Amino acid sequence: IKAHEAVSEDDLKNLTSTILTTHPTVSLDALNAFYGRTADQLHITLQELVGLEPEKVSEHFTDFVHRHPNLTSQQVRFMDLLKTYITNYGFIDIAKLYEAPFTSVNPNGVDGVFKDTDVDDLVSVLRPFIKQDVQHDR
Repeated sequence: IKAHEAVSEDDLKNLTSTILTTHPTVSLDALNAFYGRTADQLHITLQELVGLEPEKVSEHFTDFVHRHPNLTSQQVRFMDLLKTYITNYGFIDIAKLYEAPFTSVNPNGVDGVFKDTDVDDLVSVLRPFIKQDVQHDR
């Protein structure tokens, strides 16, 4: 899960069993209900709780950095914050790019740091980590 790789059904069952055995006060139904997910989406809930491996997140942004070799120090700082956020939380809501901690780089968030075309490119790179893409109707 931390490596943002597919998890087998057996692995999920084992992990669920371990969590429920280790923490008997945790209810799988309550956990998934809180996050608005079904039991088969446990891996998404857990990814949000445990985050991702920093190396995997950095690897994901390699192509973006290569397509934009002249990033300013402000853009590099923004990217570092973005990678740290995704590493810690597993996913990001696009609206978050206009809030703290990203507004510490520029009060306008991502729009104050990148040109519109670069923002579009960044959002396309973020697609696997965008929170709306992983949530399902309740």
